[in-house]
Amino acid sequence: MANVNYKAAHADERRAAEERAEERLHGTQAGARAAPNGPHIQNLFGEALRESSDLARKEFSLFKAEMSESVKSLFLGIAMMIGAAIFAIGAIILLTEALVEWLATVVDSEALAALIVGGVLTAIAIGLGLYGKKAFSSFSLTPERTVRSLQRDTRVISERVS
Repeated sequence: MANVNYKAAHADERRAAEERAEERLHGTQAGARAAPNGPHIQNLFGEALRESSDLARKEFSLFKAEMSESVKSLFLGIAMMIGAAIFAIGAIILLTEALVEWLATVVDSEALAALIVGGVLTAIAIGLGLYGKKAFSSFSLTPERTVRSLQRDTRVISERVS
């Protein structure tokens, strides 16, 4: 919840900074006309530098927050998978043993029963491994919102410059 509030505040601050920059670019502030001589170029350059610095700092803060969120989710998912795997291994061992013993009474051979159960479990393991490989290949730690925000900032700056 705090992360959502931070992102909303970040977006509001960026909009306000863009509006101030737009007002300076057109020589007005809150509807007033600029002085006939206009603002000094040094003041404009200094303000642009400060605004750029603020924007870069805020973009970096957004990047850190987004990456922190992604990494926390990744580690939580990994921890849960490890816990599930530990319990699943114990259950599979017990169920496999019971299945082999039951199948041995059906086929009258414990070795044949073990081979049949082992083959089925191997096929399941291969299927799960291929599915897991596919799931990891689609996972990305790319901070997509930060990239979109930087692209938008670049586009706005290039439009104002030209």
